[in-house]
Amino acid sequence: MVDGNHLETPTWVTSFAGLPRTVNVRRCRLEVVAGPEAGKVIELAQPSIMLGRTGADLTINDPKVSGLHCELRLQADGYRIRDLGSTNGTHVKGVRIVDGFIPPGATIQLGKSAVVFDPLDESVSVPLWHESRLHTLIGGSASMRHLFDLINRFAQSDATVLIQGETGAGKEGVADAIHQCSPRRDGPFVVLDCSAIPEQLFEDQIFGHEQGAFTGAGRATVGVFEAAHGGTLFLDEIGELPLDVQSKLLRAVETRKVRRIGSTKVIASDCRIIAATNRDLATEVNRGTFRSDLFYRLSVAKLAVPALRERREDIPLLVEHFLTTLPGGDKTKLRPETVELMKKHEWPGNVRELRNVIER
Repeated sequence: MVDGNHLETPTWVTSFAGLPRTVNVRRCRLEVVAGPEAGKVIELAQPSIMLGRTGADLTINDPKVSGLHCELRLQADGYRIRDLGSTNGTHVKGVRIVDGFIPPGATIQLGKSAVVFDPLDESVSVPLWHESRLHTLIGGSASMRHLFDLINRFAQSDATVLIQGETGAGKEGVADAIHQCSPRRDGPFVVLDCSAIPEQLFEDQIFGHEQGAFTGAGRATVGVFEAAHGGTLFLDEIGELPLDVQSKLLRAVETRKVRRIGSTKVIASDCRIIAATNRDLATEVNRGTFRSDLFYRLSVAKLAVPALRERREDIPLLVEHFLTTLPGGDKTKLRPETVELMKKHEWPGNVRELRNVIER
């Protein structure tokens, strides 16, 4: 075990010539010490650890524990614990926790179960991408280059990927990079922005329709599953889907088969599915506003896009890039003190906000 001082640097970087090639992530141990699963132990070295009854990294078969109950997240200054909108709450030292730092050796109470959290004085080496760019994505920070490495690895399979991150952080760029790094790169990359579709048009956009299927359907139209055949379907802001549409989408995601509105013919679609959201879907599942089965089906692999304030060292690179996209911008330089001021800003709109500021 390690004390709180060690937790101030839970990760560190191994450098070679040029950019660092690896980052070391400290392992942690979770032991269930009370409840139906008492005696269960896991050791993990990853930036996010979910605890819950189903679909979690540490599964606890306790009826008082929610499906996805709470999350432990590794940050530069320690570990945080966050309740995911659980029914019965998450408690540490008798205090109900919404979001806060957790000390080493602390006992987490969830339902009738108790889990002891112990960071270990051991680490595993995590590879970093060898460049500060990947297609349209830019970042030399360890967090971004780790993300680039995961993108490249995930791209080699057809596993469904869920991308989570704040508005403007670059989720569509991540989805596009997965497509461009994959064997499907020569196929279509079809984007469906679920936040921009009127509720009554969701099914039509997803499944398409036959001519005469409804008033105004003057010709047959393919849906996004058909359009993405041979390539990648990107469902942006998936958390905006109404519950009744979620159930219909689930079947299409599971079978890769759709039926146009007004047709009895089933059409197979060979497409890879990537979804993205700025919502906390685990919390939405506990609230009953997002289907748990669809969440688990979409999150076979998960990627988290860091907020710009979590990778301030990337701001000079991004500023330089955005300047080159402007007329005559390749000859424009910002004063160092201006860039330093930018690094202190919180950037609630993330990379999109930074780009807008440069373009103004």
